[in-house]
Amino acid sequence: PLHISTAINTVQAAIKHNPDTSVTNTSSMATMTNLAMVSITSLASAHTQFVNWAWETVSRLHLHMMDRGILESRGILEGNVDIFSQLLDYDLNKEVEIVAAGAVRKIPLACYTSLLLTQLGHSLPELLDRGLALLKVVQDAGRMDHVLEILMYITPLLMSDLSCIENAAFKNILTTLLSADQSYISMAKSMISGTFPGPVTREAGNMLEKMIVNYEKYGKDSPKEIIDLWVKILTSLPGWNVNNSALFLLDILCSHSFFNPPIHSATLQVTNDLQKKFLLESSGGIINWITGVNYSGHKLLFPTSTAQFPWLAYFFLQSEDIHCRETGLWAAMVKQLSEQKPLEDALVSASTQCETSPPLSSQLPIYRWLQQAMDTPPDHPMVPIFWQRFFQLFLSRPVATHEGEEPRGVGMSFFVGMLNTMYYNKIKTGLKVLQEVQAKKATEVEVEADVSDIKRLCDKLGKLYKTFYMWLDEAKILDSTLYIPALSPVYEPEKLAQVLSGDRTLWMDYIDFEGPLLEHCKAILEWDTLHFRVKLENKLRKPYADHNDFTPSERIL
Repeated sequence: PLHISTAINTVQAAIKHNPDTSVTNTSSMATMTNLAMVSITSLASAHTQFVNWAWETVSRLHLHMMDRGILESRGILEGNVDIFSQLLDYDLNKEVEIVAAGAVRKIPLACYTSLLLTQLGHSLPELLDRGLALLKVVQDAGRMDHVLEILMYITPLLMSDLSCIENAAFKNILTTLLSADQSYISMAKSMISGTFPGPVTREAGNMLEKMIVNYEKYGKDSPKEIIDLWVKILTSLPGWNVNNSALFLLDILCSHSFFNPPIHSATLQVTNDLQKKFLLESSGGIINWITGVNYSGHKLLFPTSTAQFPWLAYFFLQSEDIHCRETGLWAAMVKQLSEQKPLEDALVSASTQCETSPPLSSQLPIYRWLQQAMDTPPDHPMVPIFWQRFFQLFLSRPVATHEGEEPRGVGMSFFVGMLNTMYYNKIKTGLKVLQEVQAKKATEVEVEADVSDIKRLCDKLGKLYKTFYMWLDEAKILDSTLYIPALSPVYEPEKLAQVLSGDRTLWMDYIDFEGPLLEHCKAILEWDTLHFRVKLENKLRKPYADHNDFTPSERIL
């Protein structure tokens, strides 16, 4: 009750003393990014300072039911009558009459507070009918941080009806949010560096991290549903696959999905469905209509590697890989290459045999995994996985046609010709660089305390990249007479046997788990700090220190 009355009185004061609040477009971006804008703050008018104070005061209070305890959060999602009865009625309650009237006049602070206190921000039908219009007013006032707060509270409501993510007003708010950094930077180039992600995108990422860690508040056993919901929301937006802000957010979601097997499977299913849908929509044309085969290649969601978003890249490359295998194209190609056919001829023959439209040779999964491995920053946790996937294809062998036959590997068939030979040499150089990076990192961490795990992982990765180099460089690895038990440990015979047997289990023991976890914790702390949700330590304050040698004058100074 105290929080509610404080919020109502604050908004009423803002409306009373600032009747023109509806046209105020004072951006709160400075708060979000902690920019040093002292000169601007000092020159701000009393009116602006009062408005900013009012926004901050309301934001500090725990008003929305999803911002209170687990009981209230779950109650709202379950439609608990007792919890809903605690809300103020937007249409009938006298306490919020002035606030509601301000919302009707499109005063941003009144709209924001109405969403926090009334059914318009808690009931899904009311939210879709009237609530989103109020949120749009808040957004148009430049209050992106407050828009993100409301989104964190209302998005879980959509879990009960996924069709609501197609709501035009909801999509419009998200699309505007994801383009906010570009417009803000263009208006304030002198105050903000153009580095990616911008302040709004970064804060949206922090919001996702906060929602993922809050899954128990939503009555869930894991963050699976909230991750699945946001993946579907973001991939439903127009042009999402060419919008870096959307891809940044999807990358965060995928970084969580990757380490949790059930969520991993669910996210992969979404990317599989998107991949098939995109291929279906992009296929066609007169050649395809006449022959049933499209020789112009596939139209891919991501035509080039996505070095900025490796977690996301993994899921979409995995989907492309699965599609190539499920159609039988990969196995047929390997068979054709083993018969000494040139790559392009083998691709045409394999696609005809499988009755499928072939990708361009440059779109084959072996090149796609390789390019992603080469382009991804060397210290990213996903680099060893990309290389693993490449070698699982490079070391492919055709199925033996009769008992006792030992077919030869076809990897070098993908690196025939001058350009491909140059590329092949570049790959070997890249693997040497990775060895050097890990060796340097291991040396640097030796001087620090409590880093034995980091050094152990660096040494392990350095050895793995050396093994990869040898698999690539030595012809005997592809030879039909290869006898794995006779190989020295530097070749990792056990790993090699796994690859040659077709085992596609991910080598999770080569992945840095701590790095992503620290990033998640950092993002949550940043959100809590900027939105006044850091728990204050309960310390007894004393007028002076009990034990020190300072004189009274020194203590005053």
